[in-house]
Amino acid sequence: MIKVEEKRRRIEASFLDDLLKVLSKSMFNGLAERVEDGARGLLDWSLKKLALTLVAIGITVTAAVLLLIAGVEGLIQASVPSWVAYLIAGVVGLGIGLPMLLVKR
Repeated sequence: MIKVEEKRRRIEASFLDDLLKVLSKSMFNGLAERVEDGARGLLDWSLKKLALTLVAIGITVTAAVLLLIAGVEGLIQASVPSWVAYLIAGVVGLGIGLPMLLVKR
């Protein structure tokens, strides 16, 4: 009789142990999946943001250079000596760039 009760307890204990193990594993896996999905979403968002920022910076720098070149060419066409035209373009570039650096801080 003792052996039968012992077997029954073992069966019940093993069933509860298995059930608790399965539940804890599924809860942990669910939590791990949520954390992984959140991290993946954050990484995707930050990489997209970085790519768009780099493209915007490239376009802005290209446009600024083209504007300065056009300004120099316009001053040369207006019969201003080339060294004065380049000097004016450089001063304008510094006048725009330095405040931008100071405002960024």
